[in-house]
Amino acid sequence: MAAPCVLPLNFRDELLVPGRAMPALRAWLLFAVFASALQVLSLPSQARSAIGLIGCAFGAVASLLHQRELRERGQLERTMRRQATRDGLTGLVNRTHFAERTDTAIRAAGVDRPVAILYADVDEFKAVNDQLGHEAGDALLVEIAERSSRAAGVGPLVARLGGDEFAVLIVDDAAASA
Repeated sequence: MAAPCVLPLNFRDELLVPGRAMPALRAWLLFAVFASALQVLSLPSQARSAIGLIGCAFGAVASLLHQRELRERGQLERTMRRQATRDGLTGLVNRTHFAERTDTAIRAAGVDRPVAILYADVDEFKAVNDQLGHEAGDALLVEIAERSSRAAGVGPLVARLGGDEFAVLIVDDAAASA
């Protein structure tokens, strides 16, 4: 006798989520399971066992597809989160993320936890772009980002606010713990 086939608990629920990969296959599998259930009951036991194995195989495939979709969704969410908080050219945090972290740091700041913000823009950056081209300008911005990050070290948050503007958030956590 074949082992019973167990479908994932959320198999039915996943059919209802729009934008899922291969919804037609899942709908067909679900239909096949319910539609053939009545027919299987009237077949001899050997045929029922064979059909049960096929059903389990379909269930296993559906489960693997579901696991793959969850993995891909997690990767997509991480990518989207990174794109929403990071500058695409330099990899530094962007203006939005910098503003959020600055707001949090200022709210937590006090006499025992000082906060400093450094701001810099690149003088004559437009001339670099105009005379040497955008590739040279991009290379300059990347180099500035790398040097700023190395100089700032581990604690401070270095950001590209946009264009040729950079900022550094420094929170003195050592003063708070002393």
